[in-house]
Amino acid sequence: MKIRKILIKVGVVLLALVAAVLLVRAVLNFTEGRALTRALAGLKAKGVPLTAGELAPPCPDEDNAARLWKAYENMTTIRGRSTAGRKGRTVQVIEGREVIARAWNEFSAGKPLAPSDRAALKDLIVENAKALELLAEMGDKSCFLYRDPARPIAGQLFPDAIQWIATTKLWLFSVLFRAEEGDVRGAVDMFLTGLKFTPLAAREGTTLAFLVSLATTRLLSQFLGDICRDRTVEEADLLELMAALDPAPWRERLAGSFRGERVVFVELGEDLFRTGLGDLGSVFEGSSFREKLGLWVIRPLLKKDLRRSLPARPERGRGGRGRGPRGPGRRRRRPGRRGPRRGGAG
Repeated sequence: MKIRKILIKVGVVLLALVAAVLLVRAVLNFTEGRALTRALAGLKAKGVPLTAGELAPPCPDEDNAARLWKAYENMTTIRGRSTAGRKGRTVQVIEGREVIARAWNEFSAGKPLAPSDRAALKDLIVENAKALELLAEMGDKSCFLYRDPARPIAGQLFPDAIQWIATTKLWLFSVLFRAEEGDVRGAVDMFLTGLKFTPLAAREGTTLAFLVSLATTRLLSQFLGDICRDRTVEEADLLELMAALDPAPWRERLAGSFRGERVVFVELGEDLFRTGLGDLGSVFEGSSFREKLGLWVIRPLLKKDLRRSLPARPERGRGGRGRGPRGPGRRRRRPGRRGPRRGGAG
């Protein structure tokens, strides 16, 4: 009988503890949810992009260079991570990438290209001539949007980095061969065309796309001296090359990539709050009920973490509980002090 009373008391205490946890959780979830909503609304009022659609610049199809890049992906034999279905075709694609990589390593080390690699590169250039012509048209487009702006950024496909880098390397070899054949004017034009299409990926709005764009542009600019050395280049062409290598636009591109990462962060956070953890297809998929219950309990803390990780929060009005911003020169007085101390002791 005594044991039964003890068990009843323990059960009542446990139920009270569970009820208290659920009550605290409900209150925190409500207050943190409202605070997060106000913070996001304040950022939106300031014009800060918070969705993939808001991040994407106006880009009509006729001005979108990404459409040409997608056409290039279907035409070229320089593949990225994907391979063709037929076995022989797959081997050929892999061999083409290996030729470009091997020749690039030798060229970067200051060694002359092997005759077999030089011949294989020229064959690749001829084989992809029609596809490479699309890259020349890309540089004249005003925008680049590969992803769907109506869908969240997370989970979307972006231009294949491996294919973009391999294409840039083959483009540079094409420029080099043209300069070696004596067509310096044509080589300079091709080089300028390359410096137009390599920065395009940075406009996708993510750090990954920015880094790929920066890397491919660096690949071209790294060997500009090898293109111009011991060759007569017109002064106007040199000025145009230097203008194309101006680093100033990269600041805005870097800022755009940071804005894109913020959008991804907000989108993932909102998905986490709206759906179940298993529905996200993330590391929580297939986790036990105990783990999901624990994450559900701490969801208010996740909302608080997301809110406090935002770059700025809207200022509280004068009528709120928070203290308004202090004016210039206004200092907080310490308790017990009515004014500045004058003079010394005695």
